[in-house]
Amino acid sequence: MRLPGRWSGVDAFSFGKPAKGRAARSRKTPAAARVAPRFGKPVMVIGASLVAIALAFGLFQVVKGGGEAVVNSTTTDLQQADAAHDVNAQMTATNAQLAAKVAFTESNSYAQATPEALAKIEPSFRYVSSASTGPSVVSIATTPTEVGLAVMSESGTCFYVHLSDVGVDAYGSGTQCTGSAALSATGTSF
Repeated sequence: MRLPGRWSGVDAFSFGKPAKGRAARSRKTPAAARVAPRFGKPVMVIGASLVAIALAFGLFQVVKGGGEAVVNSTTTDLQQADAAHDVNAQMTATNAQLAAKVAFTESNSYAQATPEALAKIEPSFRYVSSASTGPSVVSIATTPTEVGLAVMSESGTCFYVHLSDVGVDAYGSGTQCTGSAALSATGTSF
């Protein structure tokens, strides 16, 4: 059965298939349409490349931020470790200061605050006339009226205590770590 009008080429029982004997239409695309796909592929490649570059840039920014966070954290850790080392050296200097005051009260002179005398009073540390080499080594320089104590921190800072027979205690820090250098300390704290 054939349908009239626009349905004339369609077989009623085949639901849209062309009737027998009719030629199939040519599906050739016009020349202008065939040129367009040639530009589409390079544009897609360039677009995909730009997306890949943007993603790589974003990844590098994330990695950079993470690296900076690690560096900042490490720097903070090192600063805290140096502060702990400094406190340790300052406590040694304070304990040596107390030992020197005990030596002074026994003889009413700092001339008797020798490495040997301080080692008997406070044996926890090593007392030397030369430079301090660590937080448990106290460098001593004495005069009849003054004593200088110097202790080297593991951070590289040397802490000074300067005592005088007039009862003035002075503090300081520096790089030269000898009792002689400590005699020039004039600060009110480390």
